[in-house]
Amino acid sequence: MNKFWMARYGMFSGMDAKQKFGLIDYDPSLIEQWERPKELHRMWNLSVMSTLMAGNIKWEELEPYRRKYTEGKEYKAFLARDAGHESKIRSELAKEAAKKRDERKK
Repeated sequence: MNKFWMARYGMFSGMDAKQKFGLIDYDPSLIEQWERPKELHRMWNLSVMSTLMAGNIKWEELEPYRRKYTEGKEYKAFLARDAGHESKIRSELAKEAAKKRDERKK
């Protein structure tokens, strides 16, 4: 993934990058000012996916960084507006399961 960011921004990172390459140490917040957050998020996803496809890292290595959408602030704000959302989903799933069960009986 470091290769992607080096190619994109010419930035070298790592413990001894300053000694090896003699470059200044960039503040990552500079990138956030230059790039739109959505584009930066897309580029990050692209770099992770390409690294996975190349086989340089395994999916299991990313598991500690996994976020669940139900723990996010956007989902919690949505639940505050529509408190019955989860019960609606459960009832819809139960209706679909009953429909499939009835179709199998026929």
